[in-house]
Amino acid sequence: ESLDLTKVIDTLVQARYSKELRTGKITIDTSGNMVVMADEQAIRSIVSNLIDNALKYTEHDDTVHISIIRNQAGTIIEVADNGPGISSSEKNKVFNRFYRSGNEHTRNSKGTGLGLYIVNRLVQAHGATIVLKDNQPTGSIFQITFSEIPEQAPS
Repeated sequence: ESLDLTKVIDTLVQARYSKELRTGKITIDTSGNMVVMADEQAIRSIVSNLIDNALKYTEHDDTVHISIIRNQAGTIIEVADNGPGISSSEKNKVFNRFYRSGNEHTRNSKGTGLGLYIVNRLVQAHGATIVLKDNQPTGSIFQITFSEIPEQAPS
């Protein structure tokens, strides 16, 4: 269905992460309505999984930043944190089923290694892409791009 990502993500964050939003632990940056063809429950699952991971691996005084932007590539959701980041050698593995990245400290945190696998599958089901980038000076950025759907010629 035609879905306003800004509205869905704002509503999700207000309902599920209100404490983190109030304390500045989560910030959201959007520039107007960002409409894509998507399944609302899937988008909620994707974004909450990424936020949960970011919160899990950031320190108390660090911020998780969510952005929704549109550029030539399409409509983009970014979830960025200032945690320890993910090593280059592990970036291509984090979307594998049951994979837990990091050292023993990060692996001791709660999780099954399924969250990013599910996120990746849902992103792919939408014909979108997900990229993991380094945040500067530390941390990770998960960037999901929904390509623009070309306008169809009239029949």
